[in-house]
Amino acid sequence: MQFLFLLDLNGAQLTSEQLELMASERAQSQSLYGAEVVRQVWSRADKPGACMIVEAADSDSAMTSIQSLPLVNCGALKATQIPLRAYSGFLPPK
Repeated sequence: MQFLFLLDLNGAQLTSEQLELMASERAQSQSLYGAEVVRQVWSRADKPGACMIVEAADSDSAMTSIQSLPLVNCGALKATQIPLRAYSGFLPPK
């Protein structure tokens, strides 16, 4: 199952302590991508944050993966989870 996560900055800007987590944030994001948990990732153009497509067995597993990101774990980023399903518009009519 796939999930869309919208990651928003939780506050006006990152604190100096949170900025120190950027290298580990990148490393964990790359690890999740390499493990084929994160399928796609984008930086947001409208505001600070990111969007990720996550592959997981269920909602809880997907959230656990996202919470392994240091900036989500420390509360610097708020993660909004949106479950996805196949688009039915391409299926033949019943």
